[in-house]
Amino acid sequence: MIGKECPKCRHVRTEHDGFAPDYECPKCGIIYAKAEANKCPICFEKIKFGAIKCKHCKSLISSGANKHKEKTGLSIRYVLLAIIIIPFFVIIGNSAGYADYISGGSDDLMQSIEREVATDSVREYRIAKRQGDKMQICVQAGMVSAAFLQANDEVNYRKWKGVEETDCSRAGL
Repeated sequence: MIGKECPKCRHVRTEHDGFAPDYECPKCGIIYAKAEANKCPICFEKIKFGAIKCKHCKSLISSGANKHKEKTGLSIRYVLLAIIIIPFFVIIGNSAGYADYISGGSDDLMQSIEREVATDSVREYRIAKRQGDKMQICVQAGMVSAAFLQANDEVNYRKWKGVEETDCSRAGL
């Protein structure tokens, strides 16, 4: 999502924005879909949540009652689908998963989990940064660098170790 502009802070995503997921602004942390959900689909002006008609262009937006019915109908379908499909995957997955585990195929899974832990740590760091507590920012920067160390990502480990040193010196450590 390089080039995506945040509807809240107007930050434009670049390839250097780190590990922010595609659905989240790396600068302010807002979820793009939430910010865009309260805009008119015709004129893109800000409207109230659940509005039926846009006050700017006067176009009709689908009614709140219809949205509720659609949402409920979809969720029931997903639940039924899950009840039918999950047992199938559990049975098949257990036999295949055990074979992968024996042959060492779980390494990819571990790397994926470690990468997700590092991504979550970066997200938590951004939350601490927005709140402004210097000690908490220092601690979270240390958590991020530790997560990248665990994931054997030396490049990002060094980068975040530098961020940690800077943030901790600002906190007086």
